[in-house]
Amino acid sequence: MAGRILGRLRARSSPGPLLRYEAQGPVAVVRLRCPEGRCGTEHGYAWIAACAGHGFRCVACGAAFSAWLGEVAALAVEGAAIVRRYRLEARGLGGELAAFAFTDASGARFAPAPGSGVLLVHDARGVLREVVDRAAGTRIHLVARQACFVATAVYGPGAPELAVLRRFRDRSLGRHPWGRLLVRAYYRNGMGLARFLVGRPRCIRLVRQALGLVVAMLRTRERP
Repeated sequence: MAGRILGRLRARSSPGPLLRYEAQGPVAVVRLRCPEGRCGTEHGYAWIAACAGHGFRCVACGAAFSAWLGEVAALAVEGAAIVRRYRLEARGLGGELAAFAFTDASGARFAPAPGSGVLLVHDARGVLREVVDRAAGTRIHLVARQACFVATAVYGPGAPELAVLRRFRDRSLGRHPWGRLLVRAYYRNGMGLARFLVGRPRCIRLVRQALGLVVAMLRTRERP
């Protein structure tokens, strides 16, 4: 089973550097990206081909993380255009069947076909951070439903303005292709923008004023 899965993934590795398998007897070299937001660097790690799951430590920042490699058996998807709930069943390298349930609000689509290779990366707390669809050559960095990086940096966690912006994301942007593109672009860059605002009170005031106008407009639209 391990050789079959690794062989398939290795044969599909040419389109890009997402994952590269270099067979070395019972050991493969797998390229993994650190799931920690402050790092995100990609390196090659030794992988014992007989085991589906392995623990690692990032060679750049030292953060611990783990990864699981297998082959899709079944996938069920529920939810709206932006927020989707997944239940994935996959067979590990040893043939064992495992189930994973997760939610993603990035707007990206995770739709591997049965038999496709998948890689799931968890952080040190055991939280699933990234899924890789090897057949499509894509990776998805999972975003929690409540994630709103810039607005949280500006207003603080739990602010009522966050709920207004999330409703706009889910009820309006998620219904249109252009809206889903905007959401994906935001989640690609929002964390970096939020980090930029830290320690810059003048910038925070300017962004709060701009977002305040948007929130006021959205609240007016929500009134019956």
